Amino acid sequence: MRLTNNQVSHYWSDIKAHIVYTLSPTMETSEETLNSILENLLLGQSQAWVIIGEKEDAANIYAMAITTFTVEGNTKTKNLLIYSLHGYQFIPEVLWKDAVDKMLEFAKGQGCYKVLAYTKVKRIIDVVKGLGADTSVTLISWEV
Repeated sequence: MRLTNNQVSHYWSDIKAHIVYTLSPTMETSEETLNSILENLLLGQSQAWVIIGEKEDAANIYAMAITTFTVEGNTKTKNLLIYSLHGYQFIPEVLWKDAVDKMLEFAKGQGCYKVLAYTKVKRIIDVVKGLGADTSVTLISWEV
């Protein structure tokens, strides 16, 4: 489920903690970058998502993700990048499928070519592979 601006504002302290914990090592974390992320969430340039399911007859948050649009400079290809994802407990595959389907539908509606993500978590790789994702690409990085 994609959070509304009101929900982002109301739950910002939880979202901020999620971002600090999960932000990619390729990105800097500072008050300035966190404020920039909040601004982008409120402007709709980035999105906050939660995976919610029923557990013992109550709504339960299983995971949170932050996405943003990227545009490759030469080809102008627009993609939706999942750059922050954290599961708070084991996520049943039916909830994974529902969340991925909603994200793909959103990305398509926004004119995106692909949904992209990177991870080193084997369970996520295995689950998304089972949902049809191409997991053959390796991210290579150097410190500068």
